[in-house]
Amino acid sequence: MNKKETKNKRITFPVIDGVIFCDSQNIVRIEALGKYSILYMTDSEDAIKLLVNIGEIERFLNEFKTLFRCHRSHIVNIQFIEKLITKSNIIVTQKGSVPISRRKKNEFLNIIYN
Repeated sequence: MNKKETKNKRITFPVIDGVIFCDSQNIVRIEALGKYSILYMTDSEDAIKLLVNIGEIERFLNEFKTLFRCHRSHIVNIQFIEKLITKSNIIVTQKGSVPISRRKKNEFLNIIYN
């Protein structure tokens, strides 16, 4: 995984047949799948299987303030949150729903309300 310093913050991720290049602002969410991860983007109908685990992705994407690890299995881009169901701790994005862990809920609420 490499970060290229450009205006759009292009990022490379390893995939089965090589690497993909994506702009950080197009990432909607990332979901853990064992030692792999699934990437959901605004400019792609299909989910993309990444050959890297979510922990490595989180360390790499830590500098991007719009990406938040809300659960051990999920990273979301707060710019694409459409709804927060507080009773059940669910975040709804255009690419599906993801849970918020109890220990991350207050941190998440501080980020979106401030």
